[in-house]
Amino acid sequence: MSETKLADLQWYALDPIDVLLFRESKPFSPGEGSWAKGLFPPMPTTIFQALRSALPYSPTKNRDLKFLGPFLLDQENTLWLPTPKDLLALCHRDPNADPDTTPEDNFEEKTQGDQYTRLSPLEGEHWQHIQWDRQGLPPLIPPSLPNGDFICGRPQPWIRASALSAYLQGSLPQVKDFHDDPWDTQVLPHIDIQSNTRQVKDEAGYFTEVAIRLRRGWRLAAAISAQIPTTTVRLGGEGHRALVAPLKNWKPGIDWDRFRERTGSVAYLLTPGLAQAE
Repeated sequence: MSETKLADLQWYALDPIDVLLFRESKPFSPGEGSWAKGLFPPMPTTIFQALRSALPYSPTKNRDLKFLGPFLLDQENTLWLPTPKDLLALCHRDPNADPDTTPEDNFEEKTQGDQYTRLSPLEGEHWQHIQWDRQGLPPLIPPSLPNGDFICGRPQPWIRASALSAYLQGSLPQVKDFHDDPWDTQVLPHIDIQSNTRQVKDEAGYFTEVAIRLRRGWRLAAAISAQIPTTTVRLGGEGHRALVAPLKNWKPGIDWDRFRERTGSVAYLLTPGLAQAE
């Protein structure tokens, strides 16, 4: 979304009053042994509908609303976004380690590296026997590393908006620019009791909710092209609610001056995309 379109949006913080549950797409029916699991962060349409519910109802007026989010906001109002998937964490080999042992690269584990690098497009004659569609994008491969460095995992799943802005211009982030998932799961059993009795209504009265609780100071952040006063909205399932408050005179941390130079050619998918399986 361009800077001009972003200027039309008002940013809001959504602070959960309690836990949250955003149902996944798997079918669910209450009953003994049923677990209501969810996904987090929620899909954009879920947050959009929650914010739209706070707007005055006008059946005769068509609204063309623009929306961006959701993302994460910490206690210092720093915006955090999903970490790009091409970043790798590098570690330096222990100088006191056995010189005959070589650390193995690890591409899966989330870890804090000594520094970071990124995958780069395949090029060079030594890759000429690799088969791939020459009309499409070349595969991404790890770069050559200095002697003593090895890939020890992936960075934490969240990156500062300011660091992401620099990454899109070719810079590499630092350790302080990443954060792990700032939430925990909470298991809540639900039992529906019959009226005027102490008995469970029936088998459908049992189920277990696996909810999400954001850690202290953390909230969701989203932007929409509408003015919403401080209010509460229903957010997700099981009647959970959140406090919505405008972020006045707040900047998301994107350096738009650097993007005007148009020196890079990196694409980053900011919100979830849909693809049809063949």
